[in-house]
Amino acid sequence: MKKFISLALAAAMTLSLVPVSAFASTDNRISNVVTVEKDDVLTDAPQVVIMNDKGDIKAEKFSFELVLDGAEWDDVDEVEIYEADSSNKITNVTDASKDLTTAEGDSKATVEKLSSTRALVTIDAAGGAAAKDGGFKITLNGAKITGEKATVTIDPRQSTVSADTFTFAKSVDGGTVATIDDTTDFTGITEIKPILLEEVTAGTIDDNDEITLKLNSGFKFTNAGTVSVISGDLDLGSKTYEIVSDDNRTIKLKLGSDVTESKKASILKFEGIKIDEDGASEGKVAEITVNGTNVDKTTLEVGTYVDYNVSVSAEDKDLPTIYSGVAVDDDNNETLKLTVKEGVSDSWFLDSRKTTFTFPEGVKVAAVNVDSDTEKIADESSLEGKFTIDGNEVTFSGAKKTASTDKAKLVVSFDVIVAPDFTGDIKCTVGGAAVAEDTEVTLAKAVAPVTVEAEKTSVAIDYRNVPVGDITVKEAEAGLWGKGQTITLNVESMAFEKGMTAEVVEGDGEIKKLDVSGGTIKITVDSESSKTPMAIKLSNASLYLGRSLPAGDYALNLVYDKDSVMFETYNEKDGNKPSVTGEFGFDVDEVEVLKDYVTVATAGRDQGTTFTTNVVVTIDSTTMLVDGKEVTLDVPAYLSAEGWTMLPVRAVTESLASASNSEPVDWIAGNPGTIMIYYGDKTVSMTLGSTTMYINGTPVPMSTAPVIVNDRAFLPMRDLGRALGLSDSQIAWDATARTATFNPTTTAAE
Repeated sequence: MKKFISLALAAAMTLSLVPVSAFASTDNRISNVVTVEKDDVLTDAPQVVIMNDKGDIKAEKFSFELVLDGAEWDDVDEVEIYEADSSNKITNVTDASKDLTTAEGDSKATVEKLSSTRALVTIDAAGGAAAKDGGFKITLNGAKITGEKATVTIDPRQSTVSADTFTFAKSVDGGTVATIDDTTDFTGITEIKPILLEEVTAGTIDDNDEITLKLNSGFKFTNAGTVSVISGDLDLGSKTYEIVSDDNRTIKLKLGSDVTESKKASILKFEGIKIDEDGASEGKVAEITVNGTNVDKTTLEVGTYVDYNVSVSAEDKDLPTIYSGVAVDDDNNETLKLTVKEGVSDSWFLDSRKTTFTFPEGVKVAAVNVDSDTEKIADESSLEGKFTIDGNEVTFSGAKKTASTDKAKLVVSFDVIVAPDFTGDIKCTVGGAAVAEDTEVTLAKAVAPVTVEAEKTSVAIDYRNVPVGDITVKEAEAGLWGKGQTITLNVESMAFEKGMTAEVVEGDGEIKKLDVSGGTIKITVDSESSKTPMAIKLSNASLYLGRSLPAGDYALNLVYDKDSVMFETYNEKDGNKPSVTGEFGFDVDEVEVLKDYVTVATAGRDQGTTFTTNVVVTIDSTTMLVDGKEVTLDVPAYLSAEGWTMLPVRAVTESLASASNSEPVDWIAGNPGTIMIYYGDKTVSMTLGSTTMYINGTPVPMSTAPVIVNDRAFLPMRDLGRALGLSDSQIAWDATARTATFNPTTTAAE
């Protein structure tokens, strides 16, 4: 509680120290800003207006300061103060020590010069001036302009007048100011906006003066137009006004000796001036320099030369997403709006000119939508008929403008379809004879409705039921996959085997079934996901590999099915015209999603790393036949308890090795130990207890793990054969004779 009281007291004390002016709320403004010469003393000056809108000024005496910057008080006796709600002048004396009396109105005021830049204004407010919505007007007569810009600051002191700062005057060094309202873009002879030449002080323009208007290089005058006095009392008398013929870049106004000087500053207007390019490059700015006797030299930008001033722009919004391979849908296949606009009349839109809108290969236009923002083009309601669609290109021609002087604006969007294998930005290039240079804008982005993630696997050749990595199929947006739609996958040059399982791991959608047939996987959606995009995990996948596959990478693909999610745009005729039924779409029926899903490490028919020797090993025999010759074994082959034919690794491998390979088998002691086989260009490693061997660093599954019996390493017959480069067809087992044979069709005679 003590803390609260302390804070309250502190707040009260703080408030007591805030001056009354901090809460002032008068509404202040300046009546106007004047342009004068430096060192001029204002006589018909702007007024500082102080309005008592909230009634904060009371019927009492108060003072505030007017502080000048860029000016100084030459004579404060010239300052005049009026009641804001009438024309009653209330300024009387400049000596604040005297009683305030008034000649007009109820209020009274004095002005006292405190320094060259500070004046103290004291007002005894009464009557209407102190009433709500009343106030005061202070005319800044007697202020001498010393800088380029003069400001007045209201310092409220302890009054209820609001603090403010206003610019009330600008100065120039000479006696005139030249201005132009606006610039003009042009392609040929063009009339520029009028040029105004304003006297800052009366009498600046006099007898026999010359005023010139000179164009920069690359341009010429084609018409001088006219000059006239539009404000003030200047009379130009007799004069000549013409284009100087030697270069057509100068207009000269030459006055005679009968000019009547102005008593009130006047304004000359030069209008109807026409210019043209004369060697200027596109984009060059045309400038006119105004100069002459008693005229301040001023350069004005009057226009920009453009060859074809056509602007092309896309709507400033987030790019819409258009799904690859999905058919046209009114809500999901429309691009952003594209605007083509003339900057100069007839710079683009002429009947004979064609404009093209070209999209990337992989994108085709189904329809053109003309937006209501289109302007100055005749028959806008039937304008869509002026567009010709041919696949990824649209041609626009044959339309007319409402008037030749109008600047046409065309605003369109496009309904597009996207090939199943196209993703990324959808860009439109606007070109053709009507456009000076091609302009590219991005109107949408293409996203695959299905993405696939998979674990890469390396395998040896000629396996049945070769296990491969899990596959996860993901939906790009919740609800994108509808009931009955399918997702179909295959592997290049291989076939999926039955036994795979599927599970929805994300989203609330459901799948009807998983069909593995013909070497492909087909997932059928049973219900769509409403909140979160679906993700389906495929596990226990296995493949059948053909015997003659070369080593290398093999891709996982999404493939066409009549109910496929992302092949709705498939059409084997690959038609370009949407108006032709059944002949519009893309001849794309397969999309690669992972180029190296399977890597074949041991290729079929790879004779550089296999052998043709006939080897026959009999169970429990201490000899084997190598191309018909008997070779003694230090340990016999045997059948394991699981039924595997186990062969002695060293004895078999050494019998096949070339004479130059003195150490084809190596044992690396360890826990567990490792068996190394070096045969041809293969290096094979096997670890005791592991069912994976590595062929040139690539993991290959084995039937069972290698074992040590009687200090010798044994390996299943088929795994040893595959390690040495043989396929299943080159490995035979005769259960009756209890013999294992490598290359059974090869004989010693061969």
